[in-house]
Amino acid sequence: MGKAKRKIHYTRLFDLICNILLFFIIIYTLYQTFQLDMIPGNWLFLITVALIIVFLIFFMLMFFKMPKWGIFIKRIILFSIAGICLFAGNSMHHVTSAVNKVSISQQKSTVQMHVISLKDSESKQIHDLENKTIGVQIGTDYKNSEYAKIQLEAQLSQPIYDEQLDYTTLTKLFLNNMIDAMIISDDYLHMMEANIEEFENSFQIISTYEKERPINESDNKDITKESFTLLISGVDEMGAADQSSLSDVNILLFINPIANQITMISLPRDSYIPHVALNNANDKLTHTGSYGVDDTVETVENFFNIDIDYYAKVSFSSLIEIVDAIDGIDVDVEITFTEQDENRSFAQEDLIHLEKGMQHLNGKEALAYSRHRKTENYDVAGRERAQEKIIKAIVDKLLTAQGITLYVNRLMEIVPNYVVTNMPGKQITSFIKGELSDLKPWDIQSLSVENGQYDRRIVPNLDGVKSVYLWNPYDYRKLLDAYEESKKNMNFADFGFDFGNDHTNFLPAASDNPNIIWDYQAIDPY
Repeated sequence: MGKAKRKIHYTRLFDLICNILLFFIIIYTLYQTFQLDMIPGNWLFLITVALIIVFLIFFMLMFFKMPKWGIFIKRIILFSIAGICLFAGNSMHHVTSAVNKVSISQQKSTVQMHVISLKDSESKQIHDLENKTIGVQIGTDYKNSEYAKIQLEAQLSQPIYDEQLDYTTLTKLFLNNMIDAMIISDDYLHMMEANIEEFENSFQIISTYEKERPINESDNKDITKESFTLLISGVDEMGAADQSSLSDVNILLFINPIANQITMISLPRDSYIPHVALNNANDKLTHTGSYGVDDTVETVENFFNIDIDYYAKVSFSSLIEIVDAIDGIDVDVEITFTEQDENRSFAQEDLIHLEKGMQHLNGKEALAYSRHRKTENYDVAGRERAQEKIIKAIVDKLLTAQGITLYVNRLMEIVPNYVVTNMPGKQITSFIKGELSDLKPWDIQSLSVENGQYDRRIVPNLDGVKSVYLWNPYDYRKLLDAYEESKKNMNFADFGFDFGNDHTNFLPAASDNPNIIWDYQAIDPY
């Protein structure tokens, strides 16, 4: 009889320990769920109540006499629930960390600027950098770099700077011992580690400076209720998206979250428009990418007289990784073609061939389609249509219940390493939260701007006359109309344009810049 009582005692003790363990796992899961701040309030309430009820059921079952098989099944179910909760909690923690890294305008109130040197360098502290060359980024991170320089100059009498437009170039100079140290923000440090293999274990941090992170006006937007504009800038290179290279893809998205409407406009890469960094001298839009994404944004804003709230800068690697992370996309391919792979290889085994018609594309195939432009009777405009189709297919797949719940975790793993954006992490999570709260289909429209004229004009920093795209004033007006309409909470089934006007009879009201050259002013058209 004593043995039986001891057996019951040990059984209940074991069950008690299991229930205590389940309790703490549930608390951990709920904590991570609240930290993520991506789950709608009504969902969060139901999850909390369900987990509490589950715990109470298992706790009460301890006091019921059950057969051995019943106890065994009870424990299997308890361990399964605990495992699922632990996995969910860890996943949410992972997503929270990734969201905080994905944006160069994070939720943190400060930004950290690190001064680093190579591990085998003699420079172990700031004073060792006297009269040494220090790499500084003057592109997207220039304000933070300027702050770090001020701190350095308070400690060094004669610092020597090597200024570059992007961290990718600086990192390569750093690894090749062409500079003695470099300044890099914590926001970009992880990206360089992910994209440049030999960089991860090569450096040591000499000093760190903290700076208050400025708040942009768009950071306070409620993008679940207010319209916003996003510019996607695509770099024609593999690797990190921070590279200052030609901006071969420039797509404006006018997003109205109330009407569930996205209007997408692909801006021709050869658009001949006033370039802000060149004192408004006319230049190809693609060249603005070499001056950094901020220059691209400001040039587009000034040309159209619109506000761009956020940008997302991507590279070839970004597209491959994103498409593969969502298990491919369905796209209606316009032509049959063969294209080089992402490494521009002409080897037969590396070539990518796609047939005309609806195709399920993986990342490499999507990239090949977005780059191709050399098939006869398929020009740059065809490539831009392909890019719009790919973006639309990605957005279509993500803005569904399955897309948000199934692919968000995967995307959060890769996006910080391949995408540069100034959209704060809190905006990203609030947008997803808003979508989960009110799941509705999105209407994605593409606005055509193919009515302009190719011309031959002098392009700054290039010898001779080059091919450029002159905008059609009517296309210009259509884009501005779409921008204004996106800010109205209307029924977009009624959305449309009046095509009856003769565009040569007017110039858009916003086009008071005397440097703008329209299509009807072409001097050497073709």
